Amino acid sequence: MGSFLGKTEIESNEERGEERERIKTNEENLRRKREEHLFSVKRMCNKDELISLEKNEICIGMHILAVEYIKSQKYDEKRNVSADKTTFKYKYGRSLNQRDNWSYELEVTFEDDRVTAFKDL
Repeated sequence: MGSFLGKTEIESNEERGEERERIKTNEENLRRKREEHLFSVKRMCNKDELISLEKNEICIGMHILAVEYIKSQKYDEKRNVSADKTTFKYKYGRSLNQRDNWSYELEVTFEDDRVTAFKDL
């Protein structure tokens, strides 16, 4: 004899199936967007920058979007404006230290959306 599922159990099974499909669709959309972003980033890079991008490393001259692709979110923006140029400094790799203060892994300096310097912190 087969078991009988009540109406609420059938509805909850259907809801779980719909939820799984929604999650799967969201994951596919995120993957597709990341691939599209990578394609646009690669178009901005020269040969040496592409090699660094494949290794997930930053190099001098790399575009700011490529750095964001590698390091994700940027923090602590500092802007320096002069008559000749505008320089931005960002920090990447934020984490909480033992004293509940933010610490960072890397500081990158940009001029005209290109890396001019970076240092480990």
